[in-house]
Formats: sequence, C-alpha cells, structure tokens
Amino acid sequence: MTLSNVVFADNDAATSGSVLYQYSGTVDSDFLTLVDNTGNYGALYQVSGSGSLTNSILIGNEGVGIYKSGSTVTNPMTTEYNGYYDNEDGSTGPSSLTGATDLDGEAPQFLDADGGDY
Repeated sequence: MTLSNVVFADNDAATSGSVLYQYSGTVDSDFLTLVDNTGNYGALYQVSGSGSLTNSILIGNEGVGIYKSGSTVTNPMTTEYNGYYDNEDGSTGPSSLTGATDLDGEAPQFLDADGGDY
C-alpha cells in the first residue's frame, strides 16, 4: 500500500494505531500529516511487515508517533526526514524507529492548526 499527501487528524481507535495498524505487507508513505490522533499505541502501529515513512509530520498524537511491536518486526519501517513534536509518550515506541534525518522536538509552523489548516 502507498499513502501520499494525506492528512489524518482527530481520529480515534480503542486499541492499536489510531491511523494505521500494519500486520503484514509493505506500507510506503510520504508527505503525511498525522495530528491529534487518539489510540493506545500512537498513530502508526507496526506488528510486522515493512515499509517507509518519509517527509511526514507526527504531532500531538496520544501514545507515540510510531510504535513498533518489539521483536516481532523483522524489517522495521524506515524513517527519513520526518518531524515529531508533542506526541504524548515521545516520537517512537520500543526499538526506536526514528531515523538519523528525522527531527524530534521541533514545532511545525502550521498556517492555522486551531482552524484545522495544516
């Protein structure tokens, strides 16, 4: 699956990822904006499979931005040029997925976040 140029805001999930729960396969994503989503394990939850997240913003999500389910993920999602800010429990969960080119703690300059203009 490929996701590109998508905004996910104010989603809610009772368990797992509030935007994406990846159990298998490949998910490649770029230019995503994930804002104020609510779920136990953050916006993106990877159980297995592979993929990438590039040029995306993860801000204000409950839990973490990206959660990798411990040792069950053999090919963890690669991340490049993403920004993480104000996620409840940090940028990533166990076995950090934050890439060397990612920014953590830099506030994005949205035009009008309170008005939903990301």
